[in-house]
Amino acid sequence: MLDTELRPSGLSQAWELYTGQTADEYAHLGWVNAIHPDDRDQLRAHAAAAMTAGAPLSMEFRVRRTDGAYRRNLIRAIPIREGDAIVEWIGTATDIEDARQTADEQRDLRARLLALTEGAEALLGTRSQESARAGALHLAQRVLPGDASAVWWFDGSRREWRIVHSRGLSPEYAAQRLPGQPATFVQPIGLAEVHHAEGVDSRRDAFAAEGIRSMLAVPLPIGGERRASLVIYHHTPHATTDTELRVATALGQLAAAALWNAETYEELDRSRAAAERHAARMSFLADASAMLASLDYEVTLRQVAELAVTRIADWCTVHMRQPDGSLQRIFTAHVDPAKIQLARTLEKRYPTDPSSTSGVPNVFRTGRPEFYPHVTEEMLAAIAQNDEHLAMLRAMGLHSILLAPLTARGQTLGVITFVRTGPAGPLAADDVTVLTEVGRRAGLAVDNARLYRDAERANRAKDEFLAILSHELRTPLNAIMGWSHMLREGLPEEMTRHAIEVIGRNARSQKQLVEDLLDVARIASGRLELHRAPLDLREVSRVSVDSVLPSARAKDVALSFETTQDVVPVSGDSDRLQQVIANLLSNAVKFTDPGGRVTVRVARQEDMAEVSVTDTGIGITPDFLPYVFDRFRQADESLSRPYAGLGLGLWVVKQIVDGHGGRVRADSDGTGSGTTITVMMPVA
Repeated sequence: MLDTELRPSGLSQAWELYTGQTADEYAHLGWVNAIHPDDRDQLRAHAAAAMTAGAPLSMEFRVRRTDGAYRRNLIRAIPIREGDAIVEWIGTATDIEDARQTADEQRDLRARLLALTEGAEALLGTRSQESARAGALHLAQRVLPGDASAVWWFDGSRREWRIVHSRGLSPEYAAQRLPGQPATFVQPIGLAEVHHAEGVDSRRDAFAAEGIRSMLAVPLPIGGERRASLVIYHHTPHATTDTELRVATALGQLAAAALWNAETYEELDRSRAAAERHAARMSFLADASAMLASLDYEVTLRQVAELAVTRIADWCTVHMRQPDGSLQRIFTAHVDPAKIQLARTLEKRYPTDPSSTSGVPNVFRTGRPEFYPHVTEEMLAAIAQNDEHLAMLRAMGLHSILLAPLTARGQTLGVITFVRTGPAGPLAADDVTVLTEVGRRAGLAVDNARLYRDAERANRAKDEFLAILSHELRTPLNAIMGWSHMLREGLPEEMTRHAIEVIGRNARSQKQLVEDLLDVARIASGRLELHRAPLDLREVSRVSVDSVLPSARAKDVALSFETTQDVVPVSGDSDRLQQVIANLLSNAVKFTDPGGRVTVRVARQEDMAEVSVTDTGIGITPDFLPYVFDRFRQADESLSRPYAGLGLGLWVVKQIVDGHGGRVRADSDGTGSGTTITVMMPVA
């Protein structure tokens, strides 16, 4: 039908120029050969319908141009009639490829921009940079499809670019770090063939390994700074169209705005969180300070530790200096009670080395805090003594540690340790400042409490001393007054001698009390004078023994003197050293029951001269032994005690010995085992 009824009448010059067909090629149905093969069946169908209806023909199909390219043409033909018969068709073929392509591009552009608009609300509403980056790549896949995509970010501190979010890239490619400067391009750039592009020499191997052939880079001007870009990758050659460039420009502006919003939201969240943390720290500091106002420092330190594990840390321990100078953990607080037992077991099995150059011993020794913001596996392995120790350390879940000294008046009284183990993150610099201040205030609280206790103890000691002094002065005075009155009344000769002896003995006792008090005053005011001269310590000791011998015999206490044949030379005050040894002997005789023994030994031990006084008396209990040389301290401080005295003799002994550059110590195995007091002085 097409051959007989829709045959063109002749070759037009325009058709010949457009298709390049000759007249012979055009003749009969040869012109159909210029139609795209896929469109010929459609042409036949429309032509048949037009012939049947005798109606005009109008349709689009692709015609091959002289350069071999097929371009869309609009074909219009009208029938020429003679009567009822169609004798000829007259028509035109108009190239509409450019118009149709423009329309297609417009439709494509509108569709992509509509997709951008639809995704804009969700993207701009994201409140985290991670979500904004993921959202930008998701939207890019809708409007600029590619085989992979990534958000590149410029790190100004390191002067390098890195991928912060990606889709479809290998881990190796996504882990790249590229040194450089902020982006210099302001419009999207499409590279149809990356291997032939300029300026990518250093990256050709990476492109080849990843299979990247083409790419589109879109600048992201975040906050006015070109510090990010979105890149679309293709594994096959892809020439970026004008439509894609226009869409990329809009996408870049939208993504940049979303990332800027997310940064702003995160900064606001950080500021708000920082303000909340600051308020929490100040609240903790205020509450802890209020607790530390108490004078019962052991209870308040426990309360502060328990407060810390509910407000700022997960684990808190307190170590305090003991009277012997050692360091001891006095308690542990933890949010998980099971961990407290684990900590105790850990310390029992693997006690801390007191000479350690880090940790609690070092903080106690130096008075400086130690901060470990991130406890690493390497740190644990370095301090673990064996596999079991390492496993226990891991079980503690140590993340961040601060050790703060408890200091006051230039001394370190203890160490308080704060540990983070939970998901709250490591301790921050502000936490360290607050917790170190808590340690300082805790140290002052401990010192104040101890000073208060010492003051109370001193007041009690003063009151007790005054009571004892009154008692000690009144006792001989009563005897003197009583016997004096009896003498005035008249006594037999034998009783008179006894009365005079009693009055003399009590007068000497009262004189010794006064001398002791005067010595205390001289020593306390720094006015105790020592007149040094070369001495033989044996002779000084022998004189002291002779002076005490009568009282020892009167009490039936054996007094012996042992010494070497060699001279024991010292440089000292003869009177004061005699006073020292006499005091020690008097004490020994006083506290030794009748039938007992007191032994004085003088010897030379290398560069030291020693005098020891050993008795078989009542001994000294272990709890009182550290205080035996304290002023006004006595094991039995009651007024009904069987032994008189003010508790000054041994204190005076220690002060005189210290003034000579020597030292004195007391040894006893406890009640009923006797006592040995040893004086050691440098050999002259």
